Amino acid sequence: HTSDNTIYTPHTWTSAAIATAMIHARKANNLPVPPYLNILAEETPLTKCTCTKQTHHLPAFNPPFSDANPTHAFFAVHCTTAAEIHFANLSGVIDTEAGFLNHHKTLMITYDSKRLSYGKLVHHAISHDAANTVYFHTNDQKAVAQINMMNARVSYTRLVQFDAAEHTFVKTVDRKHYLRNTIIKSVPLSPLQKARANAYIAQGQFHEATRLLSPRQGLILRLSQSNKSLTDIVHSFEPVDVNIQTAWFMLSDAGFF
Repeated sequence: HTSDNTIYTPHTWTSAAIATAMIHARKANNLPVPPYLNILAEETPLTKCTCTKQTHHLPAFNPPFSDANPTHAFFAVHCTTAAEIHFANLSGVIDTEAGFLNHHKTLMITYDSKRLSYGKLVHHAISHDAANTVYFHTNDQKAVAQINMMNARVSYTRLVQFDAAEHTFVKTVDRKHYLRNTIIKSVPLSPLQKARANAYIAQGQFHEATRLLSPRQGLILRLSQSNKSLTDIVHSFEPVDVNIQTAWFMLSDAGFF
């Protein structure tokens, strides 16, 4: 509901639909939007979701987030720990994973290609000196990467065609380095929450990292500091290393929800 009792009803009740409707309602009522809602709407695909109103006071709400079109990009880097931070807050990035591609330190980036172009991603990598090798999947991507390298007058960055049959990506055990060295690692987090919390912590902004948590996630964080049973459980599987659904189910099965 908004202040004038307008009701917005998503046609499809996806997580993104609920999040975007809540964001719009809070903005319409001049209320702050919690960061976790923005993250949920940003990283969750909208599938044929529109919203309609049930009164005539406000124009129909069209969610500002596009249908997600997740795509992977790979960059060989000097330091995966630093590279994760460079890309975490780039709009359109959904996830970052540090690892090795055929024994080379590599960052795998999952991004929404409808909100972030491959060209902008390559430009960001080059301008931050965050890539010594750019992997491309198509000739179009190769051309885009070459143009960005020429404009930046970069000669030391290599271009390599990614071949799934030849290139094997293996995640490192120390990915999200800064996050896994804090108590927030005990909280089930979405991929984008992990990426951005890790970046905040690296910059010495632990409080900002905690603001990315939902109320339920905040409760888990507090319990992890005082409940030994919960501490033992999260240490047995490290939520930072598993997807958020698995972590939630394991905590639920243990009787914490």
